[in-house]
Amino acid sequence: MNAAPRFYRLTETADAKVHLQNLKVGGLTLIERLHRQLQDAGFVFDEKGEASEFLLVDSTYQYSLSFFKEVATSLSGSAQSLQFVDQNQNYLPVLWEVGSPSVSKALSDVSCIEVESLLTNQNLKQVQRQCEDFFFEEMHRKSEGLISKEINKRYSFAWSRYLAKTPITPNQITALTLVFGLLGSYFLIFQNYFLVLLGAFLLQFSSVLDGCDGEIAKLKVLSSKWGGWFDTVADDIVNMTMFVCLWWGWYQSNPTQAFYKFFLISTAARFLLSALMYVHRLKNKTLNTEDFQLSEDAEKQDSKLLYILKRIMKRDFIIFLAFVMILIGQPQAMSALLITCTWVAFLVIFIALFKMSLSKFLRKKAKKL
Repeated sequence: MNAAPRFYRLTETADAKVHLQNLKVGGLTLIERLHRQLQDAGFVFDEKGEASEFLLVDSTYQYSLSFFKEVATSLSGSAQSLQFVDQNQNYLPVLWEVGSPSVSKALSDVSCIEVESLLTNQNLKQVQRQCEDFFFEEMHRKSEGLISKEINKRYSFAWSRYLAKTPITPNQITALTLVFGLLGSYFLIFQNYFLVLLGAFLLQFSSVLDGCDGEIAKLKVLSSKWGGWFDTVADDIVNMTMFVCLWWGWYQSNPTQAFYKFFLISTAARFLLSALMYVHRLKNKTLNTEDFQLSEDAEKQDSKLLYILKRIMKRDFIIFLAFVMILIGQPQAMSALLITCTWVAFLVIFIALFKMSLSKFLRKKAKKL
């Protein structure tokens, strides 16, 4: 049985509506952003004013990317200001109409900007810059990965600020990331320093561009489950291709039968690692590698070794390190490091999964006895 639709209306003064229609932040006017955020959260625009219960949206409330948590208390009486946030962490400034159902939201770890003061500023370019800076600061604060946070984001934010003004979509950026990543990986198989360096540069370019799809998705309120999976699969394809091409380039410099067999076995181990990660993602319905645990005890922390592996096997770190190693003429050393990390990760995960399976088997056997 489908739930009844939740409706919303917009109410603005004439002056405020002009600002909402003219001020573009992240490629969207404020009025477009309000509509997308509310509809993304499951609300339906009550254009004809026929709904008896609805949200009355007032843009003079705060605007934030931060989370708000539900609390058990309820509000009653006249119209109350409430804060909503959708699954993409985009803030929804709303005001309940008198007579609507009693609901309450409480603030938690809130950072925000006042839309009301911005709407009275006649310098629209200054306001636009201030709003976009706020969005990027929030995204930077929540970003993961040392290289991504300290290096890549400095460039991807500048690119996203420009790309947000174009019709390009997050999925199109992901597709470009995949193309540049595959092209860069291909150049790694050559025995020419400048071609290999070009490949490393294209991979680093791909890594920086990879941040733009998520940033554009947040700026334009275009995040989707399919887009998240497309981004994850594209990243894994580039990672695997880069690994194989680096190793193949190393093998060409030492084409022995023993090395060839070791290359094939290491590649198989890397494929198995990826397969285990996808089983985990599908089982736990998460795309975040940080959620990967090797214990049934949710409270148990990662081992130090797994903690380190999670960070040095991150895409942004690996690609940046590969670029530096290739720049100084050490592609084989990078290949050796990747093979070592692959085998260590494979053994750590294999042993942990074996222990978990054995533990489950012994518990079942004990119950039968």
